[in-house]
Amino acid sequence: MVSAENRVIAAGFLGVIIGFILLAAVETFVGLPGQWGFVVAFLLLALLGVVIPQVYLSSVDRSVSRTARMGVVTVVLLVLASGFSAEVSGTEGITIWILVGISFALIVAVEIRDGYRQSVQDGTSEP
Repeated sequence: MVSAENRVIAAGFLGVIIGFILLAAVETFVGLPGQWGFVVAFLLLALLGVVIPQVYLSSVDRSVSRTARMGVVTVVLLVLASGFSAEVSGTEGITIWILVGISFALIVAVEIRDGYRQSVQDGTSEP
């Protein structure tokens, strides 16, 4: 039997495939200026294939720590950004790395908030 985690990840990749088909249709009929198609492709792959499934799984599946899931998101985003930024230059490349930086900052902020909440609950917030 297929686990719930595998179904969520498969649904994410199905979303990526559908997203790329829609991106190809938009590129064919309307077109995107410059190399913005790479930025949109990065967003589709990152959000639908990695971020949304891992965030969903971190909220419903407690067998794997949220920190580990967000670590996976960070590493995959860095790898994807490296690959996509090699194909683009200028504003598009900067945009990809800004998106990665924002996601990294959000992950760090959530971990700091959770650590603070845990220390307050434990009563160990004194220096």
